[in-house]
Amino acid sequence: MSPGGRTLGNHESRTMRRIQHFVRILLVVAILSSVAVYWAWPDFFNFATSQRSFDSELWRQGSARERGRMVHDLMASERLLGMARDGVVELLGDPERGEADSPFCFRVDTGQTFFLDPWFYTLLISFGQDGLVIGVNLQD
Repeated sequence: MSPGGRTLGNHESRTMRRIQHFVRILLVVAILSSVAVYWAWPDFFNFATSQRSFDSELWRQGSARERGRMVHDLMASERLLGMARDGVVELLGDPERGEADSPFCFRVDTGQTFFLDPWFYTLLISFGQDGLVIGVNLQD
């Protein structure tokens, strides 16, 4: 019987079954899509848990991905601001780019992807005329 108290006709019954079948298929597609996204981009779902506190030794020896896990903590701490070039090299190791009068650059992978490839960022450390750090930015 329908909610109005009358019996559903054969046509209405088929329509309801089709709607239920469509909803089931839609649910299966949504679940499979979620699993595929989780498999392809696992760090998208665990961004907060993939972060870690800055560790100088790990930074110097680690990969771009390991650096990416620490970069937000490093920036938030503001520990680089006011530091001399030699201090930055001692803390982070030699930059990938950066010379006497230019900013230091370190490549980091924060876990974001473009399709299946990692999307790299550059930690850019700028120095003032006095040779002390005046800015720390993450650029893509």
